[in-house]
Amino acid sequence: MSPRRRPVLLVSDDDDDARARIREALEDAGYVVIEAASGRQALDFLITRPDERIGLLILDLQMPMIDSWHLLDLLRCYLRLARIPVIVVTAQEVQLVRLRHPNVIGCFREPFELQALVAKVAAGLAALPVSAPRIRDRVG
Repeated sequence: MSPRRRPVLLVSDDDDDARARIREALEDAGYVVIEAASGRQALDFLITRPDERIGLLILDLQMPMIDSWHLLDLLRCYLRLARIPVIVVTAQEVQLVRLRHPNVIGCFREPFELQALVAKVAAGLAALPVSAPRIRDRVG
């Protein structure tokens, strides 16, 4: 029996340095990471790559074209994307009511410890079912 493959993580942040720091910390912890420089790039990737199993999204709140809140609302329109857990990272003050979005499992305000983020990723992934069905249908 082969070991369970770690899910791919998608990190979306318009700040190249911040994205690289997060990617490096996650890769050092053994995760496969895909990067997106905007909410639009993240959405395009998620929609056009239905066979890629994204286990968790890490999203910066303030991004060009499509911000994270809009992206989260759009993901709810796709059955296979609607339940992907999300960790929000931001330099901004966060409205707690918005963090009640069903997909958001954590929020980190910059500056934050990368090891704390890696630990939250591990905890979020541990809570996922062992195998989720791949559904390609769109709702809404």
